[in-house]
Amino acid sequence: FAGELLKPLSKPFRGAIERVLRNFALSLLVDTRYYDQISDYVENHHLNGRLVYLKIDTSKEYEPLLFEDSTMLYSQMEVKSDTPFYDYLRHRLYYDFDYRLCEDISCFRRHKKALTKHGQVRQSGSRHEKDDRYDINDERRLVLGWENREKILKLQEDLNSIREKIDYLKESIKASKLELQTLENRRDTLRDVLRFEIFETIDYY
Repeated sequence: FAGELLKPLSKPFRGAIERVLRNFALSLLVDTRYYDQISDYVENHHLNGRLVYLKIDTSKEYEPLLFEDSTMLYSQMEVKSDTPFYDYLRHRLYYDFDYRLCEDISCFRRHKKALTKHGQVRQSGSRHEKDDRYDINDERRLVLGWENREKILKLQEDLNSIREKIDYLKESIKASKLELQTLENRRDTLRDVLRFEIFETIDYY
C-alpha cells in the first residue's frame, strides 16, 4: 500500500498530512507485471470491503525533481528508498499533493492549494474542507510510515483500558446480582409474614 512507503517528516503537520493523503495511502500499488493476476483475483473474489489499486509501470523513467521548498507538503515527506515505486511516489506527491503548509490562516488564504496544521484544506482555490469527525492527532488512525510501533502501543493501551472496563462491569454486575438476590429474599420473607392476619397464629408462647 502507498501509505507503507510514505512517512511524514513534520510533526506539527503530521495529523493534517495524514488526512490529506489518507485515501491515496490506502491504495494498493500494483506493478504492471502483476496487473493481470491482481485484476483477476479482485474480479473473482468477494473482498468484504473496499479496495482501490493503482497500476504502476515501475520501468518508466521520470524527470528529476527538486524538493527545495520546505513549506510544501511534498518536501515534508520521506519515500522509502528501497521501493520500486520510489520515483512514481515522488512524482505523485509533487504533482497531486502540492499543498502549501500554512502556519496561519492568512497564509492559507493566499494560496490556492493549502493545508493548515489543524486540518483545513484548500483545493483549486474554491473548494475548502475540514473533517473533524475524529481527533487529528489520533494515533490509532495513522496509515503513513513503515514503522507502526506507536500505533500498536496506542492500540494496546486502548485494549488494556477496554479490558479493565469489562472487568469492572463484570464485578458491578456480580454485585448487582447479589444485591438483587438479597432484596428478593427480603421480599419473600415479608410476603410470608403478611400471610398471617392474626397475631395469635404465630404466637407460640
